[in-house]
Amino acid sequence: MPDRDTVAWNTMLGAYAQHGIVDGKKILFCLIANLNFVSWTTMLTAYAQNGYPSDTISATAMISAFAATGNDREACALFENMPERNVFSWTALLQGYAENRLLDKAKSYFDKMPAWNLVPWTVLVVSYAQSERLEIAQDLFVEMPERSIVTWNALLAAIGHAKSLEEAKLFLVTMPAWNLVTKNTISQIKEVKQSETTS
Repeated sequence: MPDRDTVAWNTMLGAYAQHGIVDGKKILFCLIANLNFVSWTTMLTAYAQNGYPSDTISATAMISAFAATGNDREACALFENMPERNVFSWTALLQGYAENRLLDKAKSYFDKMPAWNLVPWTVLVVSYAQSERLEIAQDLFVEMPERSIVTWNALLAAIGHAKSLEEAKLFLVTMPAWNLVTKNTISQIKEVKQSETTS
């Protein structure tokens, strides 16, 4: 079949499911092509009918897969249809929006989360910092119940690039710990500021 579209792939996937073929290279071959919500729904149904668990973990993995390929609508649709969600499924959707620079959507789902851990906080702070939306990143950073070296370094870089080397150094003094990324970030900020001065 020289011209394969999503309908054709889904038909083939459904045929495999009806015959109980839910594992191995044939299923993966089908899924490599154009994924959509029907593809994943068929896959989940096939696993469920053949005794495999179709649970929150499976759906969360699929949300991550959709998000990683820029299919944020499909990721959201799957998330909204989940009968049960946990912090990992919430974080998968949040990270998908963040990676595709849909930060307002990411923040809206973050605000709806029934519970948080360090990961969604970190995803949001780092994403806002890297997008040069420093004020929001700083506000979230202050609100964080606990912080990781990743969030400290992200905010350090954002402050250094958006403001001055001196302000970055002031922030550096407040950091409870440094690592190689911290030192490299300061070096990069120095180089950028020096080039701005000489240009």
